[in-house]
Amino acid sequence: MANRLKGLDSLRVILMVMIFLHHFRFYDNEIATPFEPLGSFAVTTFFMLSGFCLCLAYSDKLQQGRLSFRGVFARQTRKILPYHLTTFAICLLYTSAYTFENGKEISSQDVLTSLQNLFLLQSWNPHKEVYYSLNSVSWFLSDILFLYLCFPVLLYILRKKAAGRAVLMATVAAYLAVAFSTSGAWQEYLLYICPPFRLIDFSLGIMLYMAVKTAPKERQKDFLRNGKSDSLGRTEAIPKERQEDFLRNGKRDSLGTTKTPPGERQEQLLGNGRSGSRDLSRQGNNRAETWKRTAAVVITLAAVAVSLWFYSLLPIPLSYDALFWIPSAMTIYVLSLVNAGGGVSLTGKVTDVFSKYLAPLSMSFYMIHPMALTFMDLACQRTGMSLDYVFRIPLYLFCTLIMAWGLYLCITRFGKMSTIIKRLVIHS
Repeated sequence: MANRLKGLDSLRVILMVMIFLHHFRFYDNEIATPFEPLGSFAVTTFFMLSGFCLCLAYSDKLQQGRLSFRGVFARQTRKILPYHLTTFAICLLYTSAYTFENGKEISSQDVLTSLQNLFLLQSWNPHKEVYYSLNSVSWFLSDILFLYLCFPVLLYILRKKAAGRAVLMATVAAYLAVAFSTSGAWQEYLLYICPPFRLIDFSLGIMLYMAVKTAPKERQKDFLRNGKSDSLGRTEAIPKERQEDFLRNGKRDSLGTTKTPPGERQEQLLGNGRSGSRDLSRQGNNRAETWKRTAAVVITLAAVAVSLWFYSLLPIPLSYDALFWIPSAMTIYVLSLVNAGGGVSLTGKVTDVFSKYLAPLSMSFYMIHPMALTFMDLACQRTGMSLDYVFRIPLYLFCTLIMAWGLYLCITRFGKMSTIIKRLVIHS
């Protein structure tokens, strides 16, 4: 389950900043319009990314036929529940204190709403005061749990290409029919919040994984970088001992014996690996691949920019989700294929920092950033500090990262401590 792509980790960081900026607009009306479409694009991409990464994480077991879908659901639930329960408790305490401070009473409806939020059922209620209750972003978890439950069925259907395409097209048709036959609050709920309609995004992510794993050129590149490529397009790395043995003694035949190359050939292998016209040919191919990667990234960025620009120009039914299906799919597909190599492939120190330090904070950042924005806004109001949004955005973002890091640290440390205690109890 260690399969990861640094390019997609970087994308996860960018998406969480987009969502932060989308919600920041509620605290500064002057910049509401520029940041408004970022949230819709980021949420759509996150749902697609969830389907893609779920297949990627369990690709080994999928290929071997040893995947337990009950185990997948349990493991994925264990990842998100600690963040949900922690932020739920914080929001509940804050809301209760605010209610009592203003001399109000907690009604039975408030209790029912809190219970729906606690058990992540709020997305199945079409009322805005319910699905945006307490921690307003937790509706995403309510949707994602439903998608995890549907994962085995979707995988079975989408593996059969004809049936998968038929089901997906029928769902898209139903989405468009609902989009243009509803309006107002019902339209927002059905097109943005309702879990069944998010099956489209999640299914597109699974189909993207199937497309990436069978990309012929990338399988050749993976072979050149890592070794053998199996039927799913994954690679089996050549052990270092075999690499060194090859450099010392030559090629290994089907019986495991080696053919020793001439001395000059050994020097070439130990030095550059290849020389002469083959080396020049490889350099030419590398340049061509670099230009292809660069062109793919530029085209993808242009598609994303165009979709964000069209957000306010298209009818509202299309701007919720459908507008970003193609740009989101292009982003994930290109970043997964351009993950290694030259060009603008988002590799290097920046991606390493994103992947190692910021990507693990994506869940804690997402869950805590509405509270962080609220607390920072209250702090600025009570202290009388007035800052232009140019300074407020980086300040709020930095403080949110600190809070997200603290939440992540507490939950991971608690998880490690509970594991140690369980082991001690078992051994005793």
